[in-house]
Amino acid sequence: MLNIYPVITYDKHNIIDISKRFAITNIDSDRSKQIYFWYTIRGWKSPENIAYDFYGSCDYVWVILALNNIVHPINDWLLTDEELREFIEKKYEDKIYDTHHYEKDGIIYTPSPIKNDTELLIPNGATKVTNYEYEVAKNESKRRIKILYPELLSTIEHEVRALFK
Repeated sequence: MLNIYPVITYDKHNIIDISKRFAITNIDSDRSKQIYFWYTIRGWKSPENIAYDFYGSCDYVWVILALNNIVHPINDWLLTDEELREFIEKKYEDKIYDTHHYEKDGIIYTPSPIKNDTELLIPNGATKVTNYEYEVAKNESKRRIKILYPELLSTIEHEVRALFK
């Protein structure tokens, strides 16, 4: 998986230096259609599954993660239904269906901590969004990812290896 990263010696052991970071810049320019395409994950797949599906090897998972600016593969990646349920239950406990915020015309309104002021701050016709609905929507937004065109894989790999020398 991390074969592009340099190896360092730490405490008499050779380990992968995961402190090295890189970013693929100018990715959202007009040329982006020549670099990547959008893909929607159906069901659930790991980043390794996606790398294998598009590049024929799990070793290219770093491309999927970098292109989508995923720093923490567990927190930043799409959760399974079960993982999401457990996360919501742990985070909100008995407040799962409490109000997270309100929405109207694409604007988010956060409830006031002072209960009596809430109605003054929330416009008429705003839709209540619960903590559960908020977390589900946030997770669902992670389904749409960028996929580097496979023919560019060797170019990106070459550039990243040169960067890490």
